[in-house]
Amino acid sequence: MMLLLQDASARLAGHTIVYDVRFADRKEEFDFELERLRSFERLVPLALLEFRPSAEARVLVDRYAAQARELRQRGESQFVRDPLAAIKDLMDGTGRSSGRCRPPA
Repeated sequence: MMLLLQDASARLAGHTIVYDVRFADRKEEFDFELERLRSFERLVPLALLEFRPSAEARVLVDRYAAQARELRQRGESQFVRDPLAAIKDLMDGTGRSSGRCRPPA
């Protein structure tokens, strides 16, 4: 097993692997993005415990969390009317959430 990993590492050195997720329909894409956003929402409290941000940073985290939550709720409510806009809202919410989970520089 170790030789296989070493060989794979040597072959991939300096290369980037890019993959695309392909969905059967908009509902599958929506469900994927919704779970992705929810996973970041679950990570935020853990990140706060681990990194213990300053009070000022905590205010920003709370603001971004509220914005992500609003985007998720809006996306959930508009999926039937406009699936693409709903998916975009979820992706924007994930962007808000994922930025909050980065460790301090």
